[in-house]
Amino acid sequence: MASKKQKYIYWSRIGLAMLTSLFVIVACTEDSTKKTLSVHDAEKLLTEKLIFEPVLAYFDVQEFIHKSALPKLKESLTPLKNKGFITYQQFESQQNSDYFYVLINMTEKGKKYAAGIKKVYEKGIFIEVKSCEKKLMQVTEIQQRRNSENKWAIVRYEWVYDKLTPFSYLSPKCQEKGAVHTGNYTFTLDDDGWKIGEPVIDF
Repeated sequence: MASKKQKYIYWSRIGLAMLTSLFVIVACTEDSTKKTLSVHDAEKLLTEKLIFEPVLAYFDVQEFIHKSALPKLKESLTPLKNKGFITYQQFESQQNSDYFYVLINMTEKGKKYAAGIKKVYEKGIFIEVKSCEKKLMQVTEIQQRRNSENKWAIVRYEWVYDKLTPFSYLSPKCQEKGAVHTGNYTFTLDDDGWKIGEPVIDF
C-alpha cells in the first residue's frame, strides 16, 4: 500500500504535468493568434498608413499671366484671401503692359497646409499643399500567405477621399466626394507582430 509521501509525489507530478500541458496549449493558442492577421489589426495599420499619405497639390505662389486671365485668377484666390489663408499683390510687367505678375504669400493660418516648396524650372515657384486625405472605410478581404522564409498576407480595403482642405479645389481627386475606391497592401509578420508593407497592383 502506497504511503502518504508516495501519494503526494504522485499527485504532484500529475498536477505539474497538467499545468505544463495547459501552459503549452495557451502558448500555442497565443502564438497562433499572433500569426493570424485580424481585421481589427489590419484596419488599425491601414488607418495609420493613410493618415501619413495626404493628397498633395501644387499651389502657384508666383503667377505671370495676361490681363485677360486676371479676373479668373482673382476669383479663385478671393475665397482663400477672405478666410485669411493667403495674401496677394499684383504688379504690372515692365516689359509688356498686357501681362502681370501676381505674387501670393501664405499666412500663418495657411502655412499649416503647406507640405514643402518646389521650384519648377522656368514656370515659377510652387508650394506643395495638402488638399485632402484618404479615409479607410473597411477591410473587405484578407488572404493569408506563407513562403519558405516568412508569413505574410494581402489585404483588400475600401477608402474614400475625406477631410478636404481649403486647397482641395486644386485636386480633381478630392472632388470625388462619396466615390468608394479599393486598394491592396501586403502585410508581413515578424517578431514584433504584423507590419504593413507595399501596395499591390494586381490582387
